[in-house]
Amino acid sequence: MYLIWDGVLELGYKMLNNNSHATAKYEKSISNSNLMNYIGDYYILFDKKSKYYYRAKTEVGAFGINKIDFLKVIKKDEELFNIFRLKAFRRYTDHIQNFMDTKLKVDIDRINKTNNFTNVVQVSDIKVSD
Repeated sequence: MYLIWDGVLELGYKMLNNNSHATAKYEKSISNSNLMNYIGDYYILFDKKSKYYYRAKTEVGAFGINKIDFLKVIKKDEELFNIFRLKAFRRYTDHIQNFMDTKLKVDIDRINKTNNFTNVVQVSDIKVSD
């Protein structure tokens, strides 16, 4: 988990280009000035891997705490742990996931309208039957 006190991070996703190479498209900025001044809480508290990519847009000053140490401290108080999980989930879905999934869907729709391939989908949208 990182607490950003200076600088700007960008949040993005990867798409395949015409040559079947993955290229990153960065859509959202994260900084101390837009109340998105920390990252990683959702992934740690829900034991998930990020489906998005982060990169520094400017020089970044940040404090990092590793997953094991953060969980060791936060799990000492079950009520506080549950509050953190709820806030992390809401913050992630409201400010990251919904925004990024909408941007990705717009890109997929644009590709589907302009390419010979008409069934481009997000990898997580593919359902595999048993």
